[in-house]
Amino acid sequence: MKKVMMAVLLMAGLTGFAQEKPAVKPEGTKHKTEKKDIKKVTPDEQAKQLAKELGLDDAQQAKIKALYTEQEKQRAANPDLKKMEKGEQHDHAAMDAKMKKENAAFDAKMKGILSKEQYAKWQASVKTVPAKHEGKKHEAAKKS
Repeated sequence: MKKVMMAVLLMAGLTGFAQEKPAVKPEGTKHKTEKKDIKKVTPDEQAKQLAKELGLDDAQQAKIKALYTEQEKQRAANPDLKKMEKGEQHDHAAMDAKMKKENAAFDAKMKGILSKEQYAKWQASVKTVPAKHEGKKHEAAKKS
Protein backbone atom coordinates (compact mmCIF):
# COMPACT_ATOMS: atom_id res chain seq x y z
CA MET A 1 0.00 0.00 0.00
CA LYS A 2 2.83 2.35 0.90
CA LYS A 3 4.50 1.64 -2.43
CA VAL A 4 1.30 2.44 -4.32
CA MET A 5 0.88 5.72 -2.41
CA MET A 6 4.47 6.70 -3.05
CA ALA A 7 4.11 5.88 -6.74
CA VAL A 8 0.92 8.00 -6.96
CA LEU A 9 2.60 10.91 -5.18
CA LEU A 10 5.66 10.62 -7.38
CA MET A 11 3.54 10.62 -10.55
CA ALA A 12 1.52 13.60 -9.33
CA GLY A 13 4.73 15.50 -8.59
CA LEU A 14 6.22 14.74 -12.01
CA THR A 15 3.09 15.77 -13.90
CA GLY A 16 3.11 19.08 -12.04
CA PHE A 17 6.57 19.83 -13.42
CA ALA A 18 5.56 18.76 -16.92
CA GLN A 19 2.88 21.43 -17.16
CA GLU A 20 3.59 24.20 -19.66
CA LYS A 21 4.09 27.56 -18.11
CA PRO A 22 2.80 30.66 -19.86
CA ALA A 23 5.50 32.51 -21.77
CA VAL A 24 5.71 35.65 -19.66
CA LYS A 25 8.56 37.98 -20.46
CA PRO A 26 9.79 40.49 -17.97
CA GLU A 27 8.43 43.91 -18.77
CA GLY A 28 10.64 45.91 -21.11
CA THR A 29 12.28 42.94 -22.83
CA LYS A 30 11.58 42.27 -26.46
CA HIS A 31 12.91 39.79 -28.93
CA LYS A 32 15.16 41.21 -31.65
CA THR A 33 12.56 40.71 -34.34
CA GLU A 34 9.72 42.37 -32.41
CA LYS A 35 9.03 45.85 -33.66
CA LYS A 36 9.35 48.69 -31.23
CA ASP A 37 6.47 51.04 -30.71
CA ILE A 38 8.10 54.02 -32.36
CA LYS A 39 5.91 56.81 -33.65
CA LYS A 40 6.89 57.51 -37.22
CA VAL A 41 7.46 61.19 -37.79
CA THR A 42 6.42 62.47 -41.21
CA PRO A 43 8.64 64.72 -43.34
CA ASP A 44 6.13 67.53 -42.77
CA GLU A 45 6.37 67.12 -39.00
CA GLN A 46 10.17 67.01 -39.19
CA ALA A 47 10.26 70.22 -41.24
CA LYS A 48 7.87 71.96 -38.84
CA GLN A 49 9.96 70.89 -35.85
CA LEU A 50 13.13 72.22 -37.46
CA ALA A 51 11.32 75.43 -38.40
CA LYS A 52 10.59 75.97 -34.69
CA GLU A 53 14.07 75.03 -33.51
CA LEU A 54 16.04 76.90 -36.15
CA GLY A 55 13.70 79.73 -37.13
CA LEU A 56 13.33 78.67 -40.76
CA ASP A 57 11.48 80.73 -43.32
CA ASP A 58 8.76 79.17 -45.51
CA ALA A 59 11.11 78.53 -48.44
CA GLN A 60 13.65 76.75 -46.22
CA GLN A 61 10.90 74.71 -44.59
CA ALA A 62 9.57 73.58 -47.99
CA LYS A 63 13.07 72.55 -49.16
CA ILE A 64 13.71 70.63 -45.97
CA LYS A 65 10.36 68.87 -46.22
CA ALA A 66 11.29 67.79 -49.76
CA LEU A 67 14.69 66.63 -48.53
CA TYR A 68 13.16 64.51 -45.75
CA THR A 69 10.63 63.08 -48.22
CA GLU A 70 13.47 62.08 -50.56
CA GLN A 71 15.39 60.53 -47.67
CA GLU A 72 12.33 58.53 -46.61
CA LYS A 73 11.91 57.14 -50.15
CA GLN A 74 15.59 56.14 -50.33
CA ARG A 75 15.42 54.34 -47.01
CA ALA A 76 12.18 52.58 -47.92
CA ALA A 77 13.90 51.21 -51.03
CA ASN A 78 16.96 49.96 -49.10
CA PRO A 79 16.85 46.13 -49.15
CA ASP A 80 19.16 45.80 -46.13
CA LEU A 81 16.84 47.96 -44.03
CA LYS A 82 13.89 45.82 -45.09
CA LYS A 83 15.77 42.68 -44.04
CA MET A 84 16.74 44.25 -40.74
CA GLU A 85 13.12 45.22 -40.00
CA LYS A 86 12.02 41.65 -40.67
CA GLY A 87 14.76 40.27 -38.44
CA GLU A 88 16.54 38.59 -41.36
CA GLN A 89 20.28 38.38 -41.91
CA HIS A 90 21.83 41.37 -43.65
CA ASP A 91 25.26 42.84 -44.27
CA HIS A 92 25.82 45.26 -41.37
CA ALA A 93 29.06 46.68 -42.76
CA ALA A 94 27.60 47.39 -46.18
CA MET A 95 24.50 48.93 -44.66
CA ASP A 96 26.57 51.14 -42.35
CA ALA A 97 28.74 52.30 -45.26
CA LYS A 98 25.69 53.07 -47.38
CA MET A 99 23.99 54.96 -44.54
CA LYS A 100 27.13 57.02 -43.88
CA LYS A 101 27.28 57.96 -47.56
CA GLU A 102 23.58 58.89 -47.61
CA ASN A 103 23.94 60.88 -44.37
CA ALA A 104 26.91 62.80 -45.78
CA ALA A 105 24.89 63.71 -48.89
CA PHE A 106 21.94 64.74 -46.71
CA ASP A 107 24.25 66.84 -44.56
CA ALA A 108 25.64 68.63 -47.62
CA LYS A 109 22.13 69.41 -48.86
CA MET A 110 21.14 70.76 -45.43
CA LYS A 111 24.22 72.96 -45.45
CA GLY A 112 23.02 74.43 -48.76
CA ILE A 113 19.57 75.21 -47.37
CA LEU A 114 20.43 76.56 -43.90
CA SER A 115 22.33 79.69 -42.92
CA LYS A 116 25.68 79.20 -41.15
CA GLU A 117 24.09 79.80 -37.73
CA GLN A 118 21.15 77.50 -38.43
CA TYR A 119 23.47 74.81 -39.79
CA ALA A 120 25.70 74.98 -36.69
CA LYS A 121 22.68 74.69 -34.42
CA TRP A 122 21.29 71.80 -36.49
CA GLN A 123 24.66 70.00 -36.39
CA ALA A 124 24.79 70.32 -32.62
CA SER A 125 21.31 68.82 -32.26
CA VAL A 126 22.03 65.99 -34.73
CA LYS A 127 25.22 64.95 -32.95
CA THR A 128 23.33 64.30 -29.71
CA VAL A 129 21.04 61.70 -31.33
CA PRO A 130 23.69 59.15 -32.37
CA ALA A 131 25.31 59.42 -28.93
CA LYS A 132 22.07 58.13 -27.38
CA HIS A 133 22.06 55.09 -29.68
CA GLU A 134 25.80 54.42 -29.73
CA GLY A 135 25.71 52.17 -26.65
CA LYS A 136 22.85 50.14 -28.04
CA LYS A 137 24.66 49.67 -31.35
CA HIS A 138 27.77 48.33 -29.61
CA GLU A 139 25.71 46.00 -27.40
CA ALA A 140 23.96 44.57 -30.47
CA ALA A 141 27.30 44.06 -32.25
CA LYS A 142 28.69 42.16 -29.26
CA LYS A 143 25.68 39.81 -29.22
CA SER A 144 25.94 38.93 -32.95
